Amino acid sequence: MALEPAPGTPVGAAVEGLLARSAALLDGVEGAVRRVADGTYGTCEACGAPVGADRLDADPAAARSALTAATVPTSAAGGMPSLVASAASVGAVAYTSRR
Repeated sequence: MALEPAPGTPVGAAVEGLLARSAALLDGVEGAVRRVADGTYGTCEACGAPVGADRLDADPAAARSALTAATVPTSAAGGMPSLVASAASVGAVAYTSRR
């Protein structure tokens, strides 16, 4: 019989937080492996710009450029940019990239 912390307690909340963070990290690694396999690793999934070596050094699972990550909010499901936010920011991204 395994001991499990009761949900809603400080220990239970800490364990749930660790499990959620671990799942998010695993999702990021799996996404990076998928992008390596399909040849898109290092390219922003939202705007197609390079993610940047410094950003990938800091977070090898980064899927978005620094500009996109700063300007396009992510959707609640899956962490991908929402289509509405992406469409609204296209002008800003294009304008900024021409500078």
